[in-house]
Amino acid sequence: GRMAELRLSPNPSNGRFSIETTISQSGPVRIELVNAVGELVMTLNETATGGAFRTQVDMGTLAAGVYNVVVTSGSERWVVRMVRQ
Repeated sequence: GRMAELRLSPNPSNGRFSIETTISQSGPVRIELVNAVGELVMTLNETATGGAFRTQVDMGTLAAGVYNVVVTSGSERWVVRMVRQ
């Protein structure tokens, strides 16, 4: 089936944002932040329970700029751009 949309809000962000999507299978979810030069700068491990998935991310001291937020759960993988102001 078609993957659900993944929403980041707010985007652009001041460093704190939420991720919302629907993940069909329950199980581990990996959230990775990749910076503009392709370096993996943050990894978060969450758990999906099947259905609506929502979590908060705090980018901490990461520099302003453009990041890719990569969310992986089983065979599902989303990549969404996030701008930190």
